[in-house]
Amino acid sequence: MNKFKQFFFILIVIIFVFNLFKIEVQMNILKKIFLVFFLFVSASLYSFTQPNKDAALNQVLDEYFNLLKSGDFESVTNFIYPKLFDYYPEHLYFHLYTELAVDTGISFTVTEISLKDKNDFIKIGSTKYDVIYYDCEYNITLKGLVLEDEDDLYYVDKLDVLFELYKRKYGETNTFLDKETKSIKVIESRKMLAIKDASKPFWKLMEYNKRTKMIIDIFVPTEVYSLMNKI
Repeated sequence: MNKFKQFFFILIVIIFVFNLFKIEVQMNILKKIFLVFFLFVSASLYSFTQPNKDAALNQVLDEYFNLLKSGDFESVTNFIYPKLFDYYPEHLYFHLYTELAVDTGISFTVTEISLKDKNDFIKIGSTKYDVIYYDCEYNITLKGLVLEDEDDLYYVDKLDVLFELYKRKYGETNTFLDKETKSIKVIESRKMLAIKDASKPFWKLMEYNKRTKMIIDIFVPTEVYSLMNKI
């Protein structure tokens, strides 16, 4: 409401100034200034009152990130763009999250997610595309068979080796070793593609990484490919 009061106050001041000048040239200049000012303020007020065009996508991202943090990976697959599963079977995608600990004795727990950036979506035909950048912080814990004997002289070596592997991949500033909790914290910068088909009610997502990159690059338009792979 204060914005409108300020607008009308400035408008009254300008009208008052108009009455102080009688020369036609001066009036024309002031009219032009007033017109530019009026258009600028009107556009600002209009944009201020418009709903967030990305509100639907923001809601999907919030729900998706909350599921990652809660460990409900089965529900995570409901947010994935269905076409990905034409090339990458859904049960294998789910397996990456749920059965990794069983197969390797290594468990992942997402502890924090920070949205870094989001491009303005582009529209090709009736489909919208957006690239999402975010940081994912997670803890890696060794358990099960790997820790069957905590007095094993090789235990520290196993943890150190795993830590060195992650440090090489994500950098020393993004990888932290905690020997007391026998865990490793990693901060990973991630990228994913959001897609909204006109015939579908919700945005769908696809993580863009070494497992999915070649698949996604196959069926997305060239403009989207360029957007995903820009430096």
